[in-house]
Amino acid sequence: MENKNYVSIIFIHYAMNEERSLLARASLKSLQSTIHTPAEIIVIDNGDNLEDSKFFLKECQEKKIAMYIRNSDNVNFPTARNQGIMNLTGDWVAIVDNDIMYKEHWLELCINLIKKFPDEKRLSSPINYPYVHGRDPRWRHGQLNLNGRIFNLTERAGSNCLVMKRESLEEIGFFNLDKESRAGSSYTDRWVNAGYLVITPGLNWAYDCGLRRGHNFGVHLSAERTLTDGTKIKLKNENLWKKYQ
Repeated sequence: MENKNYVSIIFIHYAMNEERSLLARASLKSLQSTIHTPAEIIVIDNGDNLEDSKFFLKECQEKKIAMYIRNSDNVNFPTARNQGIMNLTGDWVAIVDNDIMYKEHWLELCINLIKKFPDEKRLSSPINYPYVHGRDPRWRHGQLNLNGRIFNLTERAGSNCLVMKRESLEEIGFFNLDKESRAGSSYTDRWVNAGYLVITPGLNWAYDCGLRRGHNFGVHLSAERTLTDGTKIKLKNENLWKKYQ
């Protein structure tokens, strides 16, 4: 049997302004320099900045990333993440945003946390989410003391940087593109409903440098593709991903 004991990392990018373009390039470099386990990095680019595209293409040419997909339209992150999911091959999966800066060995630490609970449904994130733990006590599921370190156990954390087994991803499924789905809650609902909890560190192993700016997390998302005659078509779950579920 082929050994697939490596990580598939899905990195999503959209260039809403020059500041975010520079942050995305720095984030990818931080990601590459801090992981010390074999990984295939899959970059999905929702466009708008040709210089960013040249940067990612060069990374692909130099085999620093395994795959680069560029959409001519911004299809939003659910569609882009689904494109990445369709192309991953590893036994482990990390889904990351383009505004995260990382500490050394963050990925290995997240994987080891999950391995400590082989018979339980666990995901992990390298980011501490104090606003999650302070917002709603129903989301908190206590703390863990592992080798003298304190970790939080929560329902709703990790949507911008999440590590899991591939079998967990297959159970949770694809991101929702239906008109009633919302960016900030739909996918989180899926892992909560499937019974998963997220292990997060008491001290950050990574940092959200975008500070959750640049996207309305309550907006209803849609995705379109432009045809050669300028016509725009809607992309929907049933057309793209449902047949794989």
